[in-house]
Amino acid sequence: MHIFYTELAIACILGFLGILGNVYQWNVAKLLIGGFCISATLAGYEWLKRQGYRLRTRLPTSFLFLMGLFLASYSLMTYFGVETLSPLGMPGNIGHIEPVVELAVGNPFDNLMAVTVRNSGIEAISNVSANLRCFVLESPDDPNPVLFFEGYPSISHGTSWWQVDALDPGRIVTKDAKESADRCLYNAKLGSQGAHSHILFAVDLSFSRSSDHKLFERSGIANLLLDANTQQAFLWPLAITSYHRRILDTITPPTFVVKP
Repeated sequence: MHIFYTELAIACILGFLGILGNVYQWNVAKLLIGGFCISATLAGYEWLKRQGYRLRTRLPTSFLFLMGLFLASYSLMTYFGVETLSPLGMPGNIGHIEPVVELAVGNPFDNLMAVTVRNSGIEAISNVSANLRCFVLESPDDPNPVLFFEGYPSISHGTSWWQVDALDPGRIVTKDAKESADRCLYNAKLGSQGAHSHILFAVDLSFSRSSDHKLFERSGIANLLLDANTQQAFLWPLAITSYHRRILDTITPPTFVVKP
């Protein structure tokens, strides 16, 4: 019976270490999970024998062995970045942690024109780029606002309004958007002859997770306003509503295609 308890203890230890490895991005996390699968399979086999089951044929033993081998192989495949099983609905990037990236458009308590990006996660991000969109609305729920934009997505990010090569965990970067906001106000005044309700100022952020280069996108939005006393532009952050989400998703810059 000591074999069962030994295998169970090994499985528990490897499983616990595997979970820690996933959380803290250890390189051996998938190997630990593979060892857990094998140990758990052997422990299960010993438990069946302890319950008095007589495995007179090799079929049950072969099934348990193959199941353990399958799970261990899957863990090893994800360890080496092979996503063979993704078409079957099984994720090929188990262990990757979702980036925690905060995007702030305007800061009422500091710089009213600042666009701030903070990496609050535990993994670095790369290829960070930001582009601007300015929506001129004739009414608060205008279904077809006029769009002005600065920067647009491209493979090299060379056309972006703002670029940051990499952002380590805990790092904060800021860019002043005053000149862009002033241009937005000027264009809105020319385009609508002053007959507009208000202006929405949006920042579209894209970045890649360093571990697997998966692309992520975030958007932030603010009201673009004028100070009544100084006539200076400032941004007032807004929570994204369903209306904001609709115009962010449907009213986009033209797609530029570079011909060879």
